[in-house]
Amino acid sequence: MFDLYSGMLKMMDVFRDDGADVRVKYLVDADYSELKNAYPIEKAAEGGSDFDRAVNLLNWISSHIFHYGNYDNRIRNTALDLFDYAFDKGVYHGINCRSLSLAMTECLLALGMKARAVYIMPFSPYDFDNHVVCECWIKELNKWVMLDPTYNLYLSDKDGTPLDISELRQKIAEQEEVVFSASANYNGAAVDKDELLTYYAKDLFWFMLSDIQGPDSEGIKGRRMITIAPVGFDAKKCLIANIDFRIKNWGDSPALQNWRKSEQETNVIYKGIDLLK
Repeated sequence: MFDLYSGMLKMMDVFRDDGADVRVKYLVDADYSELKNAYPIEKAAEGGSDFDRAVNLLNWISSHIFHYGNYDNRIRNTALDLFDYAFDKGVYHGINCRSLSLAMTECLLALGMKARAVYIMPFSPYDFDNHVVCECWIKELNKWVMLDPTYNLYLSDKDGTPLDISELRQKIAEQEEVVFSASANYNGAAVDKDELLTYYAKDLFWFMLSDIQGPDSEGIKGRRMITIAPVGFDAKKCLIANIDFRIKNWGDSPALQNWRKSEQETNVIYKGIDLLK
């Protein structure tokens, strides 16, 4: 499957851009005092460089919060609320990749570092599973770096330079070597690197991110989702077909109908992959 997924990435490497004037706002100046008072994120992230601080925070979050794929999104997506629910409470109080990445993004912003949660999405509308990761701007490297709190990892090229999401997509498309950080694990267990690389290859076809990054950014009225997708790919059609597939397999529900209605009414904003660089 890795050859199939990486081949799709290689052949679909030109991205849509509708020319909309949209930019991502990073709420580094929001009030994070309650979060900082409740949880020692500053101490957890202590380090000499921005990269060290970001990785220390990644390790701290991953060591205290379990990933649980069946988490039902019951908790408001602020780091404080999610930590209160999940911190040191075991796998059945675990949270999914989306909430993990939103919480980590907020913690990095609270430390004065630009960060964003990015949805990485599969090509097929008949795929139930996408993934969400975090990216952080590392000033001494002058680049973004992808951090995945689900697997407590970052990925580097063969020369040791940490990769951002667009670079990881390109490396996989060319089937070039990528190196897993030594800390990589899933809820404390070793990861199968080949299996995980295939999973990334599947989910790196297209991307979404909110134009506001901060506390409960996806609940802020007026925020917009930005879509980064290859030329010829219809993201709205894919999402609606995916919801219909869920209804077919799981049964109809008000939540799925509301989600479908929301997607139908959404004006998709396409930006090129340079937005991620």
